[in-house]
Amino acid sequence: MFFLIFFISSNLFVIGKQKVDIFKIDFFFNTPVSQSEYYFSSLNKTYSQNIYKKYIYNGLLEILKFINLELEMISEEYKIGSNILYRQKVRATVDANIVLNIFPYIRPVQLASTEYGDIIVLKIKKHNMNKIWSKYNKSPLPIFNINIEQNIIDNYPSWFLEQPEIKGYIFGVGFYNSSSTMQLNFKNADYMARLEIIKTIKLSVKSELNQYVEDNFELFYFFNEQSSKAHIGGIYIIKRYFDKDTKSAFSLAVFKYE
Repeated sequence: MFFLIFFISSNLFVIGKQKVDIFKIDFFFNTPVSQSEYYFSSLNKTYSQNIYKKYIYNGLLEILKFINLELEMISEEYKIGSNILYRQKVRATVDANIVLNIFPYIRPVQLASTEYGDIIVLKIKKHNMNKIWSKYNKSPLPIFNINIEQNIIDNYPSWFLEQPEIKGYIFGVGFYNSSSTMQLNFKNADYMARLEIIKTIKLSVKSELNQYVEDNFELFYFFNEQSSKAHIGGIYIIKRYFDKDTKSAFSLAVFKYE
């Protein structure tokens, strides 16, 4: 931990000295799709102490969400007139204990201060990611051989206006602007993008997708037998966008099933 903190504070941007235009943090908005490395980033709220440790931890949580996202089916009851109705929703959480397994393999790529908060970018090499991935997933570690254009049309990213369609991949888009901070807006946009993929998996009737999910994850039973918990890995945030005028956050997630 000391080495990483020293590396960040001495070799990257010095937090608080000079604020960078948020759009210059390209790895945050356009995740490099590499054959040998995976990149994860986080927009952090302002901390008063232990900021580097917290930035690293938040970045680690983003990696954890890719490796092993825990889903929980929550049943709620509510009353309409004299009737008691039930509805279910899915909540996504993570097991923070896995962070200790990931930590030895991460390397900081960038740390920059913006007017909306500080952004950290971490990377992990494919062979190291596979060491952790194989402990929690039956499926092979996905390699994302895709290129998604990010054109801005009337302050909207093109992938938000027209969701990408590529065989073997599922995409999910997230949008959020109701929080008081951009950090929470992006956190919620990422969350909604991930859940959109999960909903697509649930509703899909494609035989190859259903077979892949049944063979590699617990989701098949989660959706069909209403299990309380399940896990899925491989949902990757590859694009983000920020509309400064409306303070809106947009996220694009992808899941590979072939």
